[in-house]
Amino acid sequence: PQEEVKKTDIHFFAPNGRGSFNWRMRFCFDCTTLRNPRLIFQAYDHDVIGTHDNIGEYTLSLTKMCRKIQKGATEVNNPIMTPWNPMATKWLPMNHPSNKDEPNGKLLVGMTMLTEERAERSPVGEAREEPNQDPKLPPPERLKLDFRHPFDSLSTVLGPGRVKQLKYAILCVCCCFFVGMFVLLTSQQLFVGALGR
Repeated sequence: PQEEVKKTDIHFFAPNGRGSFNWRMRFCFDCTTLRNPRLIFQAYDHDVIGTHDNIGEYTLSLTKMCRKIQKGATEVNNPIMTPWNPMATKWLPMNHPSNKDEPNGKLLVGMTMLTEERAERSPVGEAREEPNQDPKLPPPERLKLDFRHPFDSLSTVLGPGRVKQLKYAILCVCCCFFVGMFVLLTSQQLFVGALGR
C-alpha cells in the first residue's frame, strides 16, 4: 500500500496543552487504485530526551470523498462548507492507541479533495509556503520567551503553579539569609560588647 508521512512543526511551551499550527499538507494519490484510502492523524508530546509520547490518533476514511470525485465532482470538502462553517473544519477526537474509548484531546482540521486538473488551476503551498491561499494560513499565535520578564518566561516554560512555588522558595531563602545575617551580626555585637566590659 502507498504510504506518505508528513509532519508539522513543533509547538513548544503550548499553554494548557493547546497547540497551534496552521499547517497545510498536500497529498497526491489516485482514487481509482487505492483500496480503503485514509488519513491517520497522530499527535505527539515532543520530548527533548527520549522518545516522543503518543497523545492520540484518529483515522479518517477518504472512501466517500473518493467516490464523489470518481462520479465527476472536481472538489469535495470534508466536512461540507456551510454559511455556519465557511472554513469547512471539524474537530476530530484524538484517542490513545491503548485507550480507544476516551479521547486525550481534539484536532481541528479542514480538508478538500480536488481533481488533478482543479488542483493545477488553484495551486497552494505546503505548510504556510507560497502560494498561501484557499485558505490563507497566518502564522500561529504562540508564546515567546522574553528575558526582560524572567518570571513571565519561567511561567511559560514551567507553568504558573511551578513559578509560584519557585517565588515562595526564593522568598524563604531570602528571609532565612536576612535572619541568619541579623543573628550573626547581633551575636558579634554582643560578643564585642562583652569583651569591652
